Amino acid sequence: MNCFGESVKLSTIYDDSFQPYHQSLMVSRRNKDHVIISESANLVSKYDMSIKPMVALQSWSFEELNRLIVPAVFDDCCYPNRIVAVHSCNTLIEWNIDDDDDNRKQLSQVFKKSFPLEIIDIHLLNGAKSDILIIFINGWIATLNQIKAGYFSEDDCQNVIDEQEKIQWIDKSLSKRKKINIHYRTIDKNGQNMYIYRLKIINGRIESNEKSQIKIDYDVFGFDGQRVLGAVKHEDCIKVYEVISQIQVYQFELPSFETLCSMAICHSGAYGFIGRKSNGQFVVDVFECTYCIRIGSLNLDLGDVFFQRFCALIDTLVVTSANCILFLPISNQKPLLSQLLTKGLTESCFEGTTNQIRMANNNQFKERLGIQEFSIDDDNDQTISLEHLNQMNTNFDVISGQQHGLSEEIIAQMLHFCTKQHLALSTDSDDQRLKRIHDLFEKLVKLPFNETFMISCLKSCRISSSQSLLAIEWILDLLPSDNCYLLSWISVLLDANYHQFIVRPNIQVLHTLKRIRQRIDDNIDFYQQLSSIESFIELFDKRNRSLWKAINADSSENIGDYCIELLTIP
Repeated sequence: MNCFGESVKLSTIYDDSFQPYHQSLMVSRRNKDHVIISESANLVSKYDMSIKPMVALQSWSFEELNRLIVPAVFDDCCYPNRIVAVHSCNTLIEWNIDDDDDNRKQLSQVFKKSFPLEIIDIHLLNGAKSDILIIFINGWIATLNQIKAGYFSEDDCQNVIDEQEKIQWIDKSLSKRKKINIHYRTIDKNGQNMYIYRLKIINGRIESNEKSQIKIDYDVFGFDGQRVLGAVKHEDCIKVYEVISQIQVYQFELPSFETLCSMAICHSGAYGFIGRKSNGQFVVDVFECTYCIRIGSLNLDLGDVFFQRFCALIDTLVVTSANCILFLPISNQKPLLSQLLTKGLTESCFEGTTNQIRMANNNQFKERLGIQEFSIDDDNDQTISLEHLNQMNTNFDVISGQQHGLSEEIIAQMLHFCTKQHLALSTDSDDQRLKRIHDLFEKLVKLPFNETFMISCLKSCRISSSQSLLAIEWILDLLPSDNCYLLSWISVLLDANYHQFIVRPNIQVLHTLKRIRQRIDDNIDFYQQLSSIESFIELFDKRNRSLWKAINADSSENIGDYCIELLTIP
């Protein structure tokens, strides 16, 4: 069983005349099934990935005088849709896409400007109102709106990177607070030293710029939306590091190829590696990052040509060559992972290399979090300092924000740690450490997990009945909540202590079970009350959709960020 869905092979003459850091494929912001491909310096096409075989929905060709220097940016979240591109190294052009009399999509130039500096790339972030970024050869960044409004001046175009360095790669991301993060990977003119620049852009201006030297010789690089990562293939595994901090974040089992060629990371957290076997065959191996096990392997059908690019479009891996583009969707990752875990990752079923990698990743995580010295096998009541707890909470926020999930084994061990520490400190109710432990627990139980695996891990961690009761009481205090995993935790903790809680409960257990029953009754009453206003919510939602549909249809009006409407409720 493989994690790959139905692959699509798009036969095309893919003229890759762009730089390695250019993104010649981008997903439409309005329709995630549409992909825009800069097939050459003279042709841009839009395809629908949901249609088999893929056929170009629209195509735009450019004359030789306007041939693209960087891949064009297609923005379909504005009206009319627009394409922004660069020609002659330093000339920026914006076209509107208009319908002619025959309902064909024609380009009409609406803006053009030349600069003294070379433009090396343009980017459009995923935010609904994000602007187009213009990146110059010295690393300076301006937005298209700034340039069109006249706020941009060539005098402001200062050097962001060292004059003796050249940009090799560009990664970008948009934070929840609308801050833009740009990462440059550069190399000096001698080709000996490599660096990472991390820029933070707020309101279209560079607010900070941090530079770090790359000290490890990585085989390939990747970007997970937040961090620049580097991978190294060893004799028995692939290790992935955070490039700036040089901290190892993952260790994957040995791939099916000899030479590691490229890495791409999907939004779901699947890590794709493309490599080459000794017979010249190119292979794509896919690994799941929570458990670091391989969930897919596929021999690439590229004929006699080499692959050119390897990237991820949301949860689809894309491989390009001179005569085709392969789309490899990751479609059944969770069912496959569940099957693999059921076979090999329950209780004492770890064997050989899989067990070593699992232990290495678990130890690496506990070291980053700061609980390495607090073993679940210790029978003493070693307590932790307030300073250490504060650092653990900070580390947990960083790690949980960077990773797509934690393994059930790690979550169970952290639950053991929190409840054991709280019971050891509960004699002093004013101890600030109790609050910090509870804060860590609250963040922990809101993480996703699999109930079947969690029961097994709780039993193997030997969490006592008093610890489980404490955890249940804490969870009951967090209800009601929109987090779906809190109620699942109660069920898991009861199942893991079935004999003590259900078969032979003591007075304390009976009191907790009574609280659970009361909470369930309260929830039932609450949702029954909500059902009486269901019709009103449906009506309001229907009118709200109709309102925005009418607004979007009237393209002649310039709608602002908000509007005032009168809603009459019958």
